[in-house]
Amino acid sequence: MEVMGFLHGIFERLKQFLECSRSIGTDNVCRDRLEKTIILFTKVLLDFLDQHPISFTPLIQRSLEFSVSYVFTEVGEGVTFERFIVQCMNLIKMIVKNYAYKPSKNFEDSSPETIEAHKIKMAFFTYPTLTEICRRLVSHYFLLTEEELTMWEEDPEGFTVEETGGDSWKYSLRPCTEVLFIDIFHEYNQTLTPVLLEMMQTLQGPTNVEDMNALLIKDAVYNAVGLAAFELFDSVDFDQWFKNQLLPELQVSHNRQVNTYFTFLIFEIKNKYY
Repeated sequence: MEVMGFLHGIFERLKQFLECSRSIGTDNVCRDRLEKTIILFTKVLLDFLDQHPISFTPLIQRSLEFSVSYVFTEVGEGVTFERFIVQCMNLIKMIVKNYAYKPSKNFEDSSPETIEAHKIKMAFFTYPTLTEICRRLVSHYFLLTEEELTMWEEDPEGFTVEETGGDSWKYSLRPCTEVLFIDIFHEYNQTLTPVLLEMMQTLQGPTNVEDMNALLIKDAVYNAVGLAAFELFDSVDFDQWFKNQLLPELQVSHNRQVNTYFTFLIFEIKNKYY
């Protein structure tokens, strides 16, 4: 009980620290210490979940509510920072993918603890929640930054290795968001497939090459389609999509940075569907 009391108390402490950060500028010496303290507290939750998933069950609901609210709603605006977002996404990912929370195919063979954890997950991940997470991942977190475009242009191979190599998803925002998307889409593909297909549909046809934001959104959706290739295989007529949408994209002269990345991304998608 004392351990659970301490762990539940972490969420209140984190909220206090995050609110405190509003009044501490990024150039303040205390800011770095505050962020390190916040990360230390989130690490306690992640380590406990990793080592004792069944004992973590009473914390599943609160962990998901806390993480999703700060990462995918306006609650986190002005207080979150990259490393904290990564930690929250990892917390969500570890809960979604945790085998201790997955019932057996024969439901009756599952332990009561597993069934309880599974029910908590199912109750939390409603259609509106899943839809919002999916849309925010794609339309917000998948958008390439100016720094990433520059990095891609200067060293494409290095950029690709850095974003996809090893355990980079544990520490870096872009690979973290992509791994979370893959895991959530795999777990809830029946719910999320129509959502992603709708996003694809809205992007049919040419995009104004002067509208950088529209180009980046299209790139983000294409990236999502590539990541979800396995789940979408029976839902997307790739031959038609490639012929009618992707191939014409290659013939359009975009911003030079976007154009080279588009080309790379389209052929990555092509390789996954063939």
